[in-house]
Amino acid sequence: MEYRLLVLDLDGTLLRHDKSVSGANRQAIRLARQNGVRVVLATGRPPVGARVIREILEPACDDYLISFNGALIQNLRTGGILNRHHLTRNDYDLLAPLIHSLGLFGYAFTQNVCLAPEWHEIVDIERQVNGIDARI
Repeated sequence: MEYRLLVLDLDGTLLRHDKSVSGANRQAIRLARQNGVRVVLATGRPPVGARVIREILEPACDDYLISFNGALIQNLRTGGILNRHHLTRNDYDLLAPLIHSLGLFGYAFTQNVCLAPEWHEIVDIERQVNGIDARI
């Protein structure tokens, strides 16, 4: 069996600066789907952060979602997890001193929450762009 697949990155690729999808891109994606191409969204965002884009493009992008920069791959039809790579709290605790020593701000996600050691403007941006709750 032959599969045709189109994988689209969101931010900086499919989405315009205002985070919208152009009419031409919406039409091209629907046309690809009508011609038997499976269209998959790929993003560094958490799954909830891709929800609005998926809703705009449905039903063209309702098979699979690649999120967290590939750390989570889901079958959207069944809800099944095809692949998952995650950090444990222990992993984060080991990385946090290195992140801090480099003068960087480190934060993490669960599937539904942005977790941060302290308030930072990026936390508010994540909340707004991804529609995700945050916990300090």
